[in-house]
Amino acid sequence: MNPTLFPETSAYIAALPDGMDSFAQCEVKGSVVRQLIDGFDRSILHELPEASRALIEAPPPVSAWVREVPVNVMLLVTGEHLVRTTGRRDAMNERAYEASKQLLSTPLYKILFLVVSPERLVSGVDRRWNALRRGTRLELLSHSPHSAHLRAHMPEGLYTRGLLELRASSMRAALDCAGGRRSKVTLDALTKSAVDFMCSWE
Repeated sequence: MNPTLFPETSAYIAALPDGMDSFAQCEVKGSVVRQLIDGFDRSILHELPEASRALIEAPPPVSAWVREVPVNVMLLVTGEHLVRTTGRRDAMNERAYEASKQLLSTPLYKILFLVVSPERLVSGVDRRWNALRRGTRLELLSHSPHSAHLRAHMPEGLYTRGLLELRASSMRAALDCAGGRRSKVTLDALTKSAVDFMCSWE
Protein backbone atom coordinates (compact mmCIF):
# COMPACT_ATOMS: atom_id res chain seq x y z
CA MET A 1 0.00 0.00 0.00
CA ASN A 2 1.46 3.34 -1.09
CA PRO A 3 1.00 5.77 1.85
CA THR A 4 1.55 8.78 -0.40
CA LEU A 5 -1.29 7.86 -2.76
CA PHE A 6 -3.52 6.28 -0.10
CA PRO A 7 -2.79 7.96 3.26
CA GLU A 8 -6.23 7.28 4.79
CA THR A 9 -6.18 3.60 3.84
CA SER A 10 -2.60 3.17 5.02
CA ALA A 11 -3.43 4.78 8.37
CA TYR A 12 -6.50 2.53 8.75
CA ILE A 13 -4.47 -0.63 8.15
CA ALA A 14 -1.67 0.51 10.47
CA ALA A 15 -4.16 1.09 13.30
CA LEU A 16 -5.82 -2.34 13.03
CA PRO A 17 -5.04 -4.47 16.12
CA ASP A 18 -4.26 -7.63 14.11
CA GLY A 19 -3.71 -6.20 10.65
CA MET A 20 -5.94 -7.49 7.89
CA ASP A 21 -7.02 -10.37 10.15
CA SER A 22 -8.65 -7.98 12.63
CA PHE A 23 -12.31 -8.24 13.68
CA ALA A 24 -12.93 -11.68 12.15
CA GLN A 25 -16.40 -11.66 13.73
CA CYS A 26 -17.43 -8.68 11.59
CA GLU A 27 -18.70 -9.74 8.17
CA VAL A 28 -20.77 -8.47 5.25
CA LYS A 29 -22.79 -10.33 2.66
CA GLY A 30 -21.15 -11.26 -0.63
CA SER A 31 -23.80 -9.25 -2.48
CA VAL A 32 -22.37 -6.06 -0.93
CA VAL A 33 -18.87 -7.05 -2.01
CA ARG A 34 -19.93 -7.84 -5.57
CA GLN A 35 -21.61 -4.44 -5.85
CA LEU A 36 -18.34 -2.79 -4.84
CA ILE A 37 -16.29 -4.94 -7.22
CA ASP A 38 -18.43 -3.83 -10.17
CA GLY A 39 -17.23 -0.26 -9.74
CA PHE A 40 -13.62 -0.96 -8.80
CA ASP A 41 -10.91 0.54 -11.03
CA ARG A 42 -8.66 -2.40 -11.93
CA SER A 43 -5.73 -0.04 -12.61
CA ILE A 44 -5.20 0.20 -8.84
CA LEU A 45 -5.75 -3.50 -8.10
CA HIS A 46 -2.03 -3.97 -7.38
CA GLU A 47 -2.26 -1.43 -4.54
CA LEU A 48 -4.60 -3.63 -2.50
CA PRO A 49 -3.44 -6.01 0.24
CA GLU A 50 -3.78 -9.67 -0.72
CA ALA A 51 -6.95 -10.23 1.35
CA SER A 52 -8.77 -7.43 -0.49
CA ARG A 53 -7.33 -8.26 -3.92
CA ALA A 54 -8.50 -11.87 -3.57
CA LEU A 55 -12.13 -10.72 -3.29
CA ILE A 56 -11.88 -9.05 -6.68
CA GLU A 57 -9.99 -11.86 -8.37
CA ALA A 58 -12.44 -14.49 -7.04
CA PRO A 59 -15.72 -12.71 -6.15
CA PRO A 60 -17.72 -14.42 -3.39
CA PRO A 61 -21.25 -15.79 -3.94
CA VAL A 62 -23.97 -13.23 -3.14
CA SER A 63 -25.12 -15.31 -0.15
CA ALA A 64 -21.64 -15.81 1.36
CA TRP A 65 -20.38 -14.00 4.45
CA VAL A 66 -17.11 -12.13 3.92
CA ARG A 67 -14.79 -10.56 6.51
CA GLU A 68 -15.44 -6.83 6.66
CA VAL A 69 -11.91 -5.44 7.10
CA PRO A 70 -10.73 -6.36 3.56
CA VAL A 71 -13.96 -4.86 2.23
CA ASN A 72 -13.36 -1.67 4.21
CA VAL A 73 -9.90 -1.42 2.65
CA MET A 74 -11.43 -1.71 -0.82
CA LEU A 75 -13.87 1.08 0.04
CA LEU A 76 -11.16 3.37 1.37
CA VAL A 77 -8.85 2.79 -1.61
CA THR A 78 -11.71 3.42 -4.03
CA GLY A 79 -12.68 6.59 -2.18
CA GLU A 80 -9.18 8.03 -2.19
CA HIS A 81 -8.75 7.13 -5.87
CA LEU A 82 -12.02 8.87 -6.76
CA VAL A 83 -11.02 12.03 -4.91
CA ARG A 84 -7.74 12.08 -6.81
CA THR A 85 -9.31 11.42 -10.23
CA THR A 86 -12.47 13.53 -9.91
CA GLY A 87 -11.37 16.26 -7.53
CA ARG A 88 -14.60 15.77 -5.56
CA ARG A 89 -14.58 14.85 -1.88
CA ASP A 90 -18.15 13.55 -2.07
CA ALA A 91 -17.60 11.28 -5.09
CA MET A 92 -17.43 8.07 -3.05
CA ASN A 93 -20.48 8.97 -0.97
CA GLU A 94 -22.53 9.47 -4.13
CA ARG A 95 -21.25 6.20 -5.56
CA ALA A 96 -22.21 4.42 -2.33
CA TYR A 97 -25.69 5.95 -2.52
CA GLU A 98 -26.28 4.80 -6.11
CA ALA A 99 -24.80 1.34 -5.54
CA SER A 100 -26.96 0.84 -2.44
CA LYS A 101 -30.12 1.83 -4.33
CA GLN A 102 -29.29 -0.74 -7.00
CA LEU A 103 -28.53 -3.47 -4.45
CA LEU A 104 -31.66 -2.87 -2.37
CA SER A 105 -33.81 -2.96 -5.49
CA THR A 106 -32.70 -6.49 -6.43
CA PRO A 107 -35.09 -9.41 -5.83
CA LEU A 108 -32.81 -10.63 -3.03
CA TYR A 109 -33.41 -7.55 -0.85
CA LYS A 110 -36.38 -5.56 -2.11
CA ILE A 111 -38.80 -7.52 0.08
CA LEU A 112 -36.87 -6.20 3.10
CA PHE A 113 -36.10 -2.67 1.96
CA LEU A 114 -38.76 -1.57 -0.53
CA VAL A 115 -41.42 -1.26 2.14
CA VAL A 116 -44.41 1.05 2.45
CA SER A 117 -42.70 3.98 4.17
CA PRO A 118 -39.41 5.12 5.71
CA GLU A 119 -41.01 4.95 9.16
CA ARG A 120 -41.82 1.30 8.63
CA LEU A 121 -38.28 0.73 7.34
CA VAL A 122 -36.63 2.11 10.48
CA SER A 123 -39.03 0.26 12.78
CA GLY A 124 -37.33 -2.99 11.73
CA VAL A 125 -33.87 -1.57 11.16
CA ASP A 126 -32.06 -4.18 13.26
CA ARG A 127 -33.39 -7.04 11.11
CA ARG A 128 -32.53 -5.21 7.90
CA TRP A 129 -28.99 -4.38 9.11
CA ASN A 130 -28.46 -8.02 10.07
CA ALA A 131 -29.45 -9.13 6.57
CA LEU A 132 -26.25 -7.52 5.26
CA ARG A 133 -23.88 -7.38 8.26
CA ARG A 134 -22.93 -9.24 11.40
CA GLY A 135 -20.54 -8.51 14.25
CA THR A 136 -21.98 -4.98 14.42
CA ARG A 137 -25.40 -3.82 15.54
CA LEU A 138 -27.85 -1.04 14.63
CA GLU A 139 -30.64 -0.03 17.00
CA LEU A 140 -33.54 2.38 16.74
CA LEU A 141 -33.54 4.89 19.60
CA SER A 142 -36.54 6.96 18.53
CA HIS A 143 -38.60 7.80 15.49
CA SER A 144 -41.46 9.96 14.21
CA PRO A 145 -43.33 10.03 10.89
CA HIS A 146 -40.45 12.00 9.32
CA SER A 147 -37.34 11.29 11.38
CA ALA A 148 -35.38 8.61 13.21
CA HIS A 149 -32.47 8.41 15.61
CA LEU A 150 -30.34 5.28 15.08
CA ARG A 151 -27.25 4.05 16.91
CA ALA A 152 -24.65 1.67 15.47
CA HIS A 153 -22.40 -0.36 17.76
CA MET A 154 -19.07 -1.67 16.44
CA PRO A 155 -15.64 -2.78 17.67
CA GLU A 156 -13.21 0.07 18.22
CA GLY A 157 -11.15 0.61 15.07
CA LEU A 158 -13.43 -1.19 12.62
CA TYR A 159 -14.66 2.01 10.95
CA THR A 160 -13.16 5.39 10.16
CA ARG A 161 -15.33 8.48 9.93
CA GLY A 162 -15.14 8.19 6.16
CA LEU A 163 -16.48 4.62 6.28
CA LEU A 164 -19.31 5.72 8.56
CA GLU A 165 -20.20 8.46 6.10
CA LEU A 166 -20.53 5.73 3.46
CA ARG A 167 -22.92 3.89 5.81
CA ALA A 168 -24.92 7.11 6.08
CA SER A 169 -25.11 7.32 2.27
CA SER A 170 -26.36 3.72 2.15
CA MET A 171 -28.98 4.51 4.77
CA ARG A 172 -30.13 7.51 2.74
CA ALA A 173 -30.52 5.20 -0.25
CA ALA A 174 -32.61 2.78 1.84
CA LEU A 175 -34.89 5.61 2.98
CA ASP A 176 -35.38 6.72 -0.62
CA CYS A 177 -36.08 3.15 -1.72
CA ALA A 178 -38.78 3.03 0.96
CA GLY A 179 -40.48 6.10 -0.51
CA GLY A 180 -38.68 8.91 1.28
CA ARG A 181 -38.12 12.24 -0.43
CA ARG A 182 -35.21 14.60 0.25
CA SER A 183 -33.87 12.05 2.73
CA LYS A 184 -30.91 13.07 4.88
CA VAL A 185 -28.66 11.04 7.19
CA THR A 186 -25.98 12.71 9.28
CA LEU A 187 -23.49 11.45 11.86
CA ASP A 188 -23.81 12.52 15.47
CA ALA A 189 -22.27 11.61 18.87
CA LEU A 190 -19.39 9.64 17.36
CA THR A 191 -17.34 7.59 19.86
CA LYS A 192 -14.79 4.82 19.36
CA SER A 193 -17.40 2.07 19.57
CA ALA A 194 -20.71 3.72 18.63
CA VAL A 195 -22.15 6.37 16.34
CA ASP A 196 -25.57 7.95 16.07
CA PHE A 197 -27.26 8.48 12.72
CA MET A 198 -29.84 11.25 12.54
CA CYS A 199 -32.28 10.54 9.72
CA SER A 200 -34.99 12.69 8.20
CA TRP A 201 -37.24 12.53 5.15
CA GLU A 202 -40.37 14.05 3.63
